[in-house]
Amino acid sequence: LVHDLVAKLNERNDQLAQTSREIRELHAANQALQQQCDQLRGHHPLQHQEQQQQQQQCSPRVAASHDGGDGGGGSGADRAGAASSHGAAAAGVPFSAVPLQRKRSRDTADSEDA
Repeated sequence: LVHDLVAKLNERNDQLAQTSREIRELHAANQALQQQCDQLRGHHPLQHQEQQQQQQQCSPRVAASHDGGDGGGGSGADRAGAASSHGAAAAGVPFSAVPLQRKRSRDTADSEDA
């Protein structure tokens, strides 16, 4: 019985370690994307960090993503995704990214036609 419990605890510990690695990878990717957004918008990174800290204090969805897991399979990643998309919307990410993509595809279509 004790051996079974130890095996289950070790298995759960491995799962938590894997989840922790995935969260660190997502966090690093999120930071890289935020830096790219800052560069594209021409904002100074420090301004964005201050804005982000204010969001974390005000937004329950962002704060929830930093809480411990509830044992659900993908719930941590789901919450992190919801929080990051909510954070982007709250940060006022311009929708100009969509016209830029359309313009780029139109430009490539023009060059293909020529």
